[in-house]
Amino acid sequence: MGPNEHPVALARKRPGSAADIGAEAVLWAETRPGWKARCPISLERAYRHAETELASLRFQAMNAHLPAPSPVVLVVEDESLVRMVAVDILEDEGFTILEAANADEAWAILEGRADIGVLFTDVNMPGMMDGLALATLVAERWPHIRLVITSGRRGFGNSEMPDNGQFVQKPYRQIDLMSAIAHAA
Repeated sequence: MGPNEHPVALARKRPGSAADIGAEAVLWAETRPGWKARCPISLERAYRHAETELASLRFQAMNAHLPAPSPVVLVVEDESLVRMVAVDILEDEGFTILEAANADEAWAILEGRADIGVLFTDVNMPGMMDGLALATLVAERWPHIRLVITSGRRGFGNSEMPDNGQFVQKPYRQIDLMSAIAHAA
């Protein structure tokens, strides 16, 4: 049975390694009974792609022992039981957590830390400012921090959040909180 008679067959390549310029294989495919298509494959391109993938796997294996940095989340919630639930959810997901009972405490923490990546704040809290004002100031001063805002009293749309932040209505589920963090810009 010749290569033209078999649905899938590989043809010759020039002598030398697969990386030689011009090296190719030909894949014959029967597209429908009696019709065959010739599909040349560049072995040079395939070889280079394989080398790149191998180098990437070697790099990953060498660095596999290094722990991935844990994103730091600042949780701002005046109700301690609600804050504990949020902290448990986020710690279960592998985040490092900082806690504040109001916006004033949160601001002091933010000024002292450069590693915070997410602000998760309630809207209604006692103190000089509420959670929306805190999120607005954070967006202005630290634009790299993702904003996730929550409230059980009033619903908001994501378009109402500062700096492409996300809103999560209380009571929230773990999946909703994680989705909001992932989608916050």
